Amino acid sequence: MQNVYREILPGVRLRVISTDKFKTSCFSASFMLPLTFESATMNALIPSVLKRGTKRYPDMTRLTSALDSLYGARVEPLVRKYGNVQASGVVCDLINSKCVTDGEKMLEETLHLALEVLLDPVISGDAFIKEYVESEKENLVDYLNGAINEKLSYAYGKSVEALFEGTGFGVNEDGDVTKISEVTHKSLYEHYKKVYLHAPLEIFFCGDASFEEIEACIKPALLNLPREYDNFIVLDKPAEPKENEICTQFDVLQANLLIGLYTPCRAGSTNQPAVQVLTTILGGGTASKLFTHVREEKSLCYYVGAKYDKYLQTIFMYSGVDPQKVEEARGEMLKQLIDCQEGKITDEELQNAKRYIIDGFKTNGDSAVGLEAYWLSESVMGLSREVDFRIARIMAVDIEAVVDAANSLKNCMTYVLTGKETPYARKGLPQNS
Repeated sequence: MQNVYREILPGVRLRVISTDKFKTSCFSASFMLPLTFESATMNALIPSVLKRGTKRYPDMTRLTSALDSLYGARVEPLVRKYGNVQASGVVCDLINSKCVTDGEKMLEETLHLALEVLLDPVISGDAFIKEYVESEKENLVDYLNGAINEKLSYAYGKSVEALFEGTGFGVNEDGDVTKISEVTHKSLYEHYKKVYLHAPLEIFFCGDASFEEIEACIKPALLNLPREYDNFIVLDKPAEPKENEICTQFDVLQANLLIGLYTPCRAGSTNQPAVQVLTTILGGGTASKLFTHVREEKSLCYYVGAKYDKYLQTIFMYSGVDPQKVEEARGEMLKQLIDCQEGKITDEELQNAKRYIIDGFKTNGDSAVGLEAYWLSESVMGLSREVDFRIARIMAVDIEAVVDAANSLKNCMTYVLTGKETPYARKGLPQNS
């Protein structure tokens, strides 16, 4: 597997993973943008509006027909968050060019069309098509309003928003419903032109083709791209958040409890593997401490786990729990962390956690799409570490390093989402209805 990554034009970087492992290939092109409350909603809307049509294929019917003629290739909007960085663009899934007789032509035409979606949209005068923008605004409103139906995800988002309030780290990459009404087909196009001009572009391809072949395919579509960018986006370090406690009440029977912990470990640093192993020992899978002791032995929750966000430098322990048992569950969850801080970790727990993480790395490597997600995250951190290197670093983690990682954590958030008739029992916790 060959991995080549370099700047091919001013403000345009291309990474090509050359492999014959997959029957399909993955191509993506993402504008890399600072994540701010003012711009996040428009950046999230742009890819969906672009998918509605290009100048050559000005509606979805004709665009879909063109993609169907390319062996059913798909181009989809793509919006992601990496700390205080927002990636806004498109991802394309296409058949391996070596699997068809006219593969070289198919590959060139497909990649050109994917970039056409991103860079050559259908417009009316000096604006996007009003109908397209209004339709996608409605879709985004529905999506954001629907987030409340996934209570754990909703609680996690609100926790992050509160912890990093006023910074890009606390902003939802999908935007904010209160900002959508401000967007017009004209203002969105004006914003798109600024993105088009200033934002660095990260392009990725994974499939059975060389770097030189992909560069030759896409350069003609990029040569007229104006560039006035300053620098490629670099992930910032979040400031250590102040400790916060929030209780939100809904018409729910099951409470959601989240305990947020801040780590000084930066994304990509040498001690990140230890934090990752610690998180997995705490709450990764059925062999974890939280699952074994809090759910199985104590029967205090319906589900439990831990999530590590290396960009936000946070670990969240979470659970779904009976509203009457929130404080008891919180105590038992924190006890598992204290056990880690005191070195009460068995070698079996350590090895189980390592296997769990490594299996995840290998699963990502089993698809072109998984590799795209992995390598774009590396690019955001300014790194290019092969998966085998990451695995070796996980394997090198010992119990002492995990204990050090546990003792470096600082409690920063308690978030409880509970029923209206069962407010959280801790005194002094602000109530949000």
